Amino acid sequence: MGKSTEGVILMAFGKANYMYMAAHMAMSIKYFSKNKVKIKLVHDGCLKYVLPKWKAFFDETEEIKKEHIYLDNKLNPGWAKLNVYEYASFNKNIYLDVDGICIQDLTPLFDQEKFYATEVMDIGGRNDKINYSHWATNEMAWKNFGLKKDAQFPTVQSSFAYFKKGREAKAFFTRMKKNFNYPKNDLLHTWGGTMPDELIISGTCAQIGHNPSIKGKAVFFGHKLFKDTFKEIQTKYYINSLYGNGRGNTLVRTKYMDWYNGICKDVASKMGIHPIAKAHRLMKGKHAG
Repeated sequence: MGKSTEGVILMAFGKANYMYMAAHMAMSIKYFSKNKVKIKLVHDGCLKYVLPKWKAFFDETEEIKKEHIYLDNKLNPGWAKLNVYEYASFNKNIYLDVDGICIQDLTPLFDQEKFYATEVMDIGGRNDKINYSHWATNEMAWKNFGLKKDAQFPTVQSSFAYFKKGREAKAFFTRMKKNFNYPKNDLLHTWGGTMPDELIISGTCAQIGHNPSIKGKAVFFGHKLFKDTFKEIQTKYYINSLYGNGRGNTLVRTKYMDWYNGICKDVASKMGIHPIAKAHRLMKGKHAG
């Protein structure tokens, strides 16, 4: 049996801003992990938007198949994320949304015991009020996923996911893709006009009775002002996220966008390069608007 491998998968498609964010993310991962972590970029041809010095942060690159990114001739990021297993080059894989920046060595995050793990915000039954359950009502989720009355529904935030290649993970991703036909009219909200992958992940976990909770915390979501200093946050989390909408009243507070800019500038300076763009500009091109 071959040696076990570990690596991060990043996906960049659509607007050039996603490629710029992927480059920043890769740079920060390489810096904080001291080049111990391999990185694969899955892209739609947007790699051409960055200079060779940025491309050098990716150990592997692969162009995504059109059928894995488009549905009904429309760009569908959630569908692309559920096809990530097809591009997994490593035994142990960490998927990261590119809208964020690494703030400490990622290697401990590969120490997961489950075949699939992600950020679970809450978990509950059919009659419970479940936090972060904003894509569908319990009634509609139980109906459309065909859940048992006593099923437990984990609401997930999919900016981070870990999966180990093998029979269980492959079957799980196959089931998620089948579940992607969830009726759009039964959603409370779409994700930028498309199906939210988070709902599909949650529903699939509920179907098979899988609690995908990770060990500890992976991603810091700066949706409110926290008492913790940046240094304290840095000891608890691995990624500072720019999640959510990119225009208007953004979910992420300005304080944490500025922190993104500061980390990016500092790390780039130590590597002899300059950041491509600041957070506010990068976020304007996001899928969720």
